Amino acid sequence: MYRFNGNLSFVSKAVTRTTRKLAESQRSYVQLFVKVADRNLLESWHREVQRPYINLKRERADRGWNWPGIMTLQGSVADRLGQEPVFYAVGLKRANRFIPLGLVFLAKNYYALYDSTKKGCFIWYVTSAPDEFYNSIGIPRQQIPSIGNILVDIGITVSFNQLKNGVVGLHASPKGKPDLVDFYGRVCKLKRLSSHIPIGFLGLSRRNDGRYFYSDEQTGFKLSCSLDGLR
Repeated sequence: MYRFNGNLSFVSKAVTRTTRKLAESQRSYVQLFVKVADRNLLESWHREVQRPYINLKRERADRGWNWPGIMTLQGSVADRLGQEPVFYAVGLKRANRFIPLGLVFLAKNYYALYDSTKKGCFIWYVTSAPDEFYNSIGIPRQQIPSIGNILVDIGITVSFNQLKNGVVGLHASPKGKPDLVDFYGRVCKLKRLSSHIPIGFLGLSRRNDGRYFYSDEQTGFKLSCSLDGLR
């Protein structure tokens, strides 16, 4: 698997949540598709997933998000700053219809959080559909895919394809409380940036609250290789 020629493929399947802890020979998988998300897809997500399901969950960090609005405002700002913003969706197909299960908004042209002299990608927003959405479209619990680390892998894959060596960064929203920090650290196996390292780019600075995570070249390579069986 080459990672430095700009042709690394996205993940194309995911282990089902109920079998992910079983031996590899006993696991079940669901076929997935990753595509660039346009405004129509973001509006569909907001109408069919965000408002009726995510916005009802007080504990979720993405409660109240407006993805079409994010594209209009944050996407435009990122574009003016030269960050090369892009939206991706991961989902499945039923009756030739693409059903999004998660979204990622990332900047393809950013700096490495751990070393501002290096380039990387930055994941600005990430979300996934709750169980209630799967129930609404008739997908039984045993077929729900585990896509959390796959959403992060989209950023790592884009980083490799942009010849940035798998370097990514992200910030765990304080609204996600300790669970989100645990998810990015323990489940996604990203490194946690020391709160003593300042955050700043293009003359702009923001407080480092200790909730930033990243992959450097070695970590990005290791995490990407770990999902090769799903590509």
